[in-house]
Amino acid sequence: MDVVVVDDHPLFTRGLGLLLPGLSGGRVRVVGTTDDASAAAALVRRHHADVAIVDLHMPPPGGTRAIAAIRRADPMVRVVALSGLAEADAAIEALRAGASGFLPKSADPESLVRPLLAVLDGWSVVPEALLRQLLAEAAPAGQQSIADQLTADER
Repeated sequence: MDVVVVDDHPLFTRGLGLLLPGLSGGRVRVVGTTDDASAAAALVRRHHADVAIVDLHMPPPGGTRAIAAIRRADPMVRVVALSGLAEADAAIEALRAGASGFLPKSADPESLVRPLLAVLDGWSVVPEALLRQLLAEAAPAGQQSIADQLTADER
């Protein structure tokens, strides 16, 4: 899998470039990087990337716009958004822009390979705690869910 990394922190970008090939047994390789969100779509096209890893908190135009531009340029490219904070609003914004996944930057490097492979296979990836928060916030206030309305036998 060919991956491009869009992040304005060179240490993080270089770290992923060095770690991902070894952690994945050579299945993941970083083929390009940029610290400029406006250059992300061109980088993806130039390298024919399978996956783009995009930091959400970047200087303008920002990570969310970079995600949208990547998806417009090549709808087949899967995008994983990263953020230093596992905030629900940022995750929703990234997913609406076209990201297939959202992961916190605080994740162990070893835990990035499986989500990248899953995203490439067509899955969406969001940390469980964040998913539960999103679901709780999406539930109508004061109403029982359908599952709560069923009897034990019906369940």
